[in-house]
Amino acid sequence: MRDQDEELQRLAEAGELKGSNPDNKAYIKVFDALSQEPKFSLPSSFAQGVIQKIAALEARRETRRDILWLIAGIVTFGIATIVCVVLTGFKFDSGAFTFLKNYGGLVFFGLALAVLFQFLEKKLLPNTRKQSLI
Repeated sequence: MRDQDEELQRLAEAGELKGSNPDNKAYIKVFDALSQEPKFSLPSSFAQGVIQKIAALEARRETRRDILWLIAGIVTFGIATIVCVVLTGFKFDSGAFTFLKNYGGLVFFGLALAVLFQFLEKKLLPNTRKQSLI
């Protein structure tokens, strides 16, 4: 800085700067602006919004991790199934299910009853989902 600028700054900091010189007026305006605290305020829901974003990020991270574990489990199960079929020489035979051919109506009745119970449960019992605190 030049000596004159340093002198103006020293006088402005001391509060002794006066006059109609444009440099003096500029320094006075700058130091007046710097002496005031900035006026800002955060909305009342700012903290809540930050917490929600963090919770959403963590939920996405957990979901991604769960999906990866699910995929790893399915792949491992598939590999284990193939290894077992190859090593044991497994051949599919529906002989164990031949009794169903005589009881087709009973199987249909059981399935219809299960669907009816599911429908009644949804209509009669209250929805008990847990509400999120966030």
